[in-house]
Amino acid sequence: MTIKIPQEVFEKTNNVGQSVLPYEVFWARFGAVIPPEADVLLVKQIHRDLYYLSFPKIQLLRLDREKTQVNRLYLETRQFIYHAPIELPAYVQLKPSVQELTRFGIDESRELLVVFSIGVLEFLGLGANALTIGDKVIYDGTEYEVLSMNRYSFILNWNEPLDLVCTCNRFRVGE
Repeated sequence: MTIKIPQEVFEKTNNVGQSVLPYEVFWARFGAVIPPEADVLLVKQIHRDLYYLSFPKIQLLRLDREKTQVNRLYLETRQFIYHAPIELPAYVQLKPSVQELTRFGIDESRELLVVFSIGVLEFLGLGANALTIGDKVIYDGTEYEVLSMNRYSFILNWNEPLDLVCTCNRFRVGE
C-alpha cells in the first residue's frame, strides 16, 4: 500500500527533512492511514493460525453467572458452577513461585500470565468478551483463577485488539 503525499508537503520541510506543517494541518489534509478491511481480516486470520501452530492448548472453565447463586449482602457464594471446559491454544508464562513461612507452615503462591487470541475466541464462538474475572484456567493439571484482563496488540488505527492478556493466581480449595 503506497501513500502519495502532494509536492507541497515536501516543499514545506526544513533542511533536516522534517515536515514543518503542524500535526493538525497534516491530519486534516491527509487523514488517517487506515488499511482496507480485507487486510485486517488477513492479519486476524494469520494471528489466529499462529496461536494454533505455536502455543500449547489449555483448558478454560467459564463461570456460569446465571446458575451461581451469590449472597447479596456479602457478595460471596459457597458453590461455583462452571460451563464445560473448552480447550484452546494460549501463550502461557509461569512466574516464579514465592514461598512464605506463615504460622500454618510454608505457603507457596504461583502466578500465571496467559495471553489468549481474540481471533481464537471468536472462532470458537465465544466472542471477545467471553472471559470474566473469576473464570478458571487449567494448565499442567493445576487450576488458576483469572484476576485481571487487558486487551492488547491493536491493529494500526483500528480500535480492534488482537490479544487478551490475563493475570491468574493458583486456585486453592477452601479460599
